Amino acid sequence: MLRRRFLKLAGTAALAPALGTALRPFDAAAQQRQLVVMTWGGLWGDAMRDNIDVAFQKRAGVAVVQDRGSSPSSASPS
Repeated sequence: MLRRRFLKLAGTAALAPALGTALRPFDAAAQQRQLVVMTWGGLWGDAMRDNIDVAFQKRAGVAVVQDRGSSPSSASPS
């Protein structure tokens, strides 16, 4: 039983640095303080800002910035 336990501990110790390096991109993503959301603006964008964005900002501590584009109905066909 000692040999099996030793092998488990040695394997875990060998993988720990690699696991820490693999999780590093998630640390950077967790540090973001701004979320950009594309909306078409208007009443829909205002409703999102008042009911979703504000609540998310309070709860997550991340600023929500709306990137308001033009309405798809006003876009000319290509």
